Amino acid sequence: MSSAKSSAKAQSVPPQAGKKLAGGGKIRGFFAENKFIILAFAVPFILMAVAFAVKDVAPFGIFRTMVLSIGKLLGFDCEVNTARPWGTQQMLVVDLWHQYFPFLEDLHSKLQSGGSLFWTWSVGMGTNFIALMAYYLMSPLNFLSIAVPSSVLVEYLTVITVIKIACAGMFTAIAFKMVFKKDGLALVIAGTLFAMCSFNMGYYWNTIWLDSVAMLPLVFAGTVCLLRDGKFKLFTISLACAVVFNYYIGFMICIAVFIIAVGYTVCRFVSFKKSFRDLLRTAAFSAISLLLTAPITIPAYLALGNCYQQTTKFPTKFDINIGEDTAEGVFDAVHQIFGNMLSFLKPTAKEGLPNVACGVFCLILLGVFFCARKIKLSEKLFCLGTMCFLISSFIFRSLDYIWHGFHYPNMLPYRFSFLFCFLMVYMAFRAFTSLKEGDYIDITVGTLVFSLILIGYFLLKETVYNHEGTGASKTGVAFNEQAGIWSAVIGVVMLILLFLFVLKILPKKVVTVIIGVIVLAEMCVTGIIGVYTVGSTTTVGYPPNENDVNKLVAQIDSWDSMDPDWNRTEFTKTSSLNDGALNGFNGISMFNSMANVNITKYVEYMGLAGWPAGNRYTYYQTSPVTNVILNLRYMMARDGVSYDQDYMKNAAFSGSVVLYENTAYIPQGFVVNNALSSFEIEPYTTGNPGTVDNPFENQIEWWQKATGIEEPVYTQLTVRDQGHSASVTKYADEGHYSASVKDGTGRSLKFNFYLPEDGLVLTYLKVGSNEGDGHFKINDEKIGTFNDKCAFINNLGYHTKDTKVSLCGDFTGSSSSIRAYCYMLNEEVFEKGLEILRSNVLDATKATDTVLEGTISSSKSGLLYTSIPYEKGWHAVIDGKETQIVAIADGVCAVPITSGEHTVKFYYIPDGFILGFAAFTVALQLFVAMCLLTGKKLREKKNLVPVRAALWLCDTKSFKTRKERLLEAAANADNPEASEISGEASENTPKKAPKKKLELFKNLKPTESDDYDEE
Repeated sequence: MSSAKSSAKAQSVPPQAGKKLAGGGKIRGFFAENKFIILAFAVPFILMAVAFAVKDVAPFGIFRTMVLSIGKLLGFDCEVNTARPWGTQQMLVVDLWHQYFPFLEDLHSKLQSGGSLFWTWSVGMGTNFIALMAYYLMSPLNFLSIAVPSSVLVEYLTVITVIKIACAGMFTAIAFKMVFKKDGLALVIAGTLFAMCSFNMGYYWNTIWLDSVAMLPLVFAGTVCLLRDGKFKLFTISLACAVVFNYYIGFMICIAVFIIAVGYTVCRFVSFKKSFRDLLRTAAFSAISLLLTAPITIPAYLALGNCYQQTTKFPTKFDINIGEDTAEGVFDAVHQIFGNMLSFLKPTAKEGLPNVACGVFCLILLGVFFCARKIKLSEKLFCLGTMCFLISSFIFRSLDYIWHGFHYPNMLPYRFSFLFCFLMVYMAFRAFTSLKEGDYIDITVGTLVFSLILIGYFLLKETVYNHEGTGASKTGVAFNEQAGIWSAVIGVVMLILLFLFVLKILPKKVVTVIIGVIVLAEMCVTGIIGVYTVGSTTTVGYPPNENDVNKLVAQIDSWDSMDPDWNRTEFTKTSSLNDGALNGFNGISMFNSMANVNITKYVEYMGLAGWPAGNRYTYYQTSPVTNVILNLRYMMARDGVSYDQDYMKNAAFSGSVVLYENTAYIPQGFVVNNALSSFEIEPYTTGNPGTVDNPFENQIEWWQKATGIEEPVYTQLTVRDQGHSASVTKYADEGHYSASVKDGTGRSLKFNFYLPEDGLVLTYLKVGSNEGDGHFKINDEKIGTFNDKCAFINNLGYHTKDTKVSLCGDFTGSSSSIRAYCYMLNEEVFEKGLEILRSNVLDATKATDTVLEGTISSSKSGLLYTSIPYEKGWHAVIDGKETQIVAIADGVCAVPITSGEHTVKFYYIPDGFILGFAAFTVALQLFVAMCLLTGKKLREKKNLVPVRAALWLCDTKSFKTRKERLLEAAANADNPEASEISGEASENTPKKAPKKKLELFKNLKPTESDDYDEE
């Protein structure tokens, strides 16, 4: 009866239900099989979310709000922010504020509008967007933002940052499971330690690095699988991803691949022939990986040739980063680095020691790793050597110089320290999974090593951290006694647990669970410390007057849709250094590590605030001449104030923000005299590097050559009196001074000018050694401030005769070089020049991100001038014929043009993109071919040379499987005349082995060389 009922029930179940059950079983099986990998993602995600929630960073601040709300319901005195329940803070700080997020806004806009990824007009005067993406935006999570509204993009960035950190944990678990064939809670612990290491906690605001850092474990696993198993897919894909996500971190990972490959080959040495083949194999697939990135990396590499090049050279003398340049200084540096491995210390967020802390668990197992009998001596020596090499790289500037792409970084030191963290986690995992009952000597040694590190940290308080009584180390890092105490407490507890295991008092599973809970709590606190160290900003007012600015930008877009052109818009004052990208308009200001230094020099030479070494230039309300040269059409004032009321008319407003239109605007593309082709930027001759002598004189020359008008467009005023507290000496050329402190004099400067007539007043003040703000006064009334570290032409507006204009500032140090200029615009010359330049203008019919088309009827021959930044990727076509572009002062594009009617087209293809795409195509075809040729079916076609070559390249043992080799050995035993050299059976070799011999393969076990470790 029971059987009959079961049969009836089975017949009553519809087929679809059976499929669902099967599918559900597969899903449950997947989660059961990968539960620890999933936990390795979930745990860091939750820990980082909690850290952001404690700081009230949106959107994770909602958890803080929920907890406070519950506390309030329970009667506790909790203040709940109902206006912003998602959080009042955002993670945007430093470059994340000025660069990364504005660039993400630009990408987001392009993705949603279908804009070109080759070029953008929102960043600076225009820039190579594919090169910019290579450094800032190639995270795949950035491209998923296409489905996210712009209003929550900051919150989306915060969420994907947490996801990236969590992926570092998950990928670590995947890598260790693949390499060591281990599963369990130890994978979760290892993944959490790497994900929450001090590198990620200190530098998480550098979101552009996190993707490549997360890929490191997969690259490690791919390298091992390539050399051990001949499996190349993971290595090729993971290395390509690590490089394409961020080529800078990718460069460091490529060095790590070389170290891993050499280390694995040495540790598993069989013969020089095999070692050579292993290294060749690694090089071959590394080349394929890099070629797969070529459409991104080749344009980026060529663009780097246009960037500012540091004058620093490879250090040739003994020079160290931490401490004094002595042998004692080296020991002090090592001392500080090991001390910085403790938990609960503030990570380096801008300047400080290397971020090498990755949990107390790694420290207590350091000694265990070097004592573990299951781990080969060669592997121990390799890890020790790698450790010493990385520590040396932290200390010695010559190695540090190489790691950072052959230059010294500006802030954020030791950017390769994530490799050290991964090495520490690797050794901890190997030690813990190799630990067995009875290994109390290993634990004893681990206790000794941890005690030495701990004692060494507390000794730092007297030997290094109280250097000269400052209470901080020579690197400025303060001693934290509480961090040392809590690290000691956690370490002691973990060591006791390990002793209980090796003494057979507690099972390993129980010990692992308890240690996992401790690690979870430790990393949670570590995350909170990291978030508070990095800091946050308020969600209010970023960007300032956002709604009003958006309305005015929409108005500009509607006007431009009826009149296609590549005009530009700017603010009178900046809120970020990439306002165009942040607010969605074609701007001028830019702060970008991929900045074209020739453009920076050009605009600085013309009077903008430029800093070539800082990869930036910034627009502030400036001269009408500058606006013509740079094709500025609109200007927005958040406070509604424009000093220039002559050439800036009120066009629209929203709230307090006023939109002004430049009445002296000339569209993109106007004919100038051929003489402008000889306009050049002179080398810097005086003052600090990155300054020009007199931008007014440069603009006078530009105007004269472009228009043919000999009379200068500016009139210079001389200083009538002064109000300095410093001692000031004037040089022969007007406006050039030196200042010094003598006999107790102060450091303040004040240059007074008086207007000989009514007119527009423009000033320029550059103080060579100044770190503060200058200001200007009209009739001794302060009307504005400016940062004179990067000097620029200030527009003070129209003033009447005898008005007193004062330029004020101060300097640091004992002396300084000064440039102080006051000019008036010669309006008659300016208007006459405008009339000449406006007489031959390009009538644009199409203007996209990368194409400008139009017609022009020119009354004279000359140069068609544009303010398009000059790069090799730009092409010009006149009347259907490719025309050579002329670079004006290496800064902007112009093309020769004759009188008459012409059709004109400018278009852009990034330099190197076509070559890169061709390389990518070849590499992809090669990779796919390798995948096919190494397939199971094609392995049998040994007579094909390409297949044999492919299998030789991929298989670490030979191009044949172990089964095939044993079959051949058996056949050769029956037929000794078979060839042993070629690996091919002779004609008399049986095609199939006897069935009895096939039985041997049923219970074959891997040989020792097939396993990563000896067990």
